[in-house]
Amino acid sequence: MHKPIDVGTRLELLVDDFLPDTMRGVRLQLQHPERREIAFALKRPWEDSIGSFLSAIQDGGSVRSCSRATMPDRSNEALHIIALAESTDGDMGFTRPTLGLVE
Repeated sequence: MHKPIDVGTRLELLVDDFLPDTMRGVRLQLQHPERREIAFALKRPWEDSIGSFLSAIQDGGSVRSCSRATMPDRSNEALHIIALAESTDGDMGFTRPTLGLVE
């Protein structure tokens, strides 16, 4: 048995027995995914099949999603960009803010 880790009030995803002190009377169980509405569709030119590593970050009342993307002309295969989208309605839909960084 290991020493428990104090996570304070942080939310933590439990996927193994690393964080809990004991596992008496509980079990870890994977849940089956449920098909629901589409919250975010990759449809911009830079969000092609190479777009990957989608992550979501809670920032106050909004959720920001960042992903690795590529420029559509592929003239420089080493060039990668980070795409940003955000939701202010509880993840029901995402918008892409115009940052003025790319034409």
